[in-house]
Amino acid sequence: MGRSDRDDSFGGRLRMGWACRLAWLPNLLTLARIGLAPWIGLKIAQTDYAVALPLLAAAGVTDAADGFLARRLGWQSSLGAKLDPVADKLLAATVFVALAANGSLPGWMLWLVLGRDLLILGFAVWAFRAGVRAELKPTLWGKLSTLLQLLLAGGLLLQGAFPAEGLSAVLPLLLWTAAAMTVWSGIDYGRIGWIIAKDPSLRPD
Repeated sequence: MGRSDRDDSFGGRLRMGWACRLAWLPNLLTLARIGLAPWIGLKIAQTDYAVALPLLAAAGVTDAADGFLARRLGWQSSLGAKLDPVADKLLAATVFVALAANGSLPGWMLWLVLGRDLLILGFAVWAFRAGVRAELKPTLWGKLSTLLQLLLAGGLLLQGAFPAEGLSAVLPLLLWTAAAMTVWSGIDYGRIGWIIAKDPSLRPD
């Protein structure tokens, strides 16, 4: 084997090694979002909105970035597919609990968000125990509802940090829009879950 062949082989292994490492980047971004969640919740509980707001924005950037890298560059993994929705739900739940606790968010909106997520979690537990070979993957409506929830949370934090009349007029509309989309996505997840539960081909043999 010539020197150039050895160099090419070494270069190929090196490139493959870097590709494997970079493929973990979306998962690291997702883990960063999970790590930011309690910190954001703490700052909201302390009504330190000027700090909580950029932290929430950073969490949103990690969400967009890991999705982009996974889809566009093919850096997808089964771990990432499971971690991403967990990170989204943990972040939303933490932020909404903290906002409701200090009176910035109506309690009914908190229960809508938690109720929808508990519905999904309950189905996942049932499917695992029943041996069903399917799962509730994030849907378009689910992703849109999460986006609206985070926009609502960001708007409330922005209003808390830098009060403005224009923003206070928009927040009620954003609240009701996010609430409606949360309910609709919950209905959609329920519909998909019902279809899966009734499909005998997905049951264990």
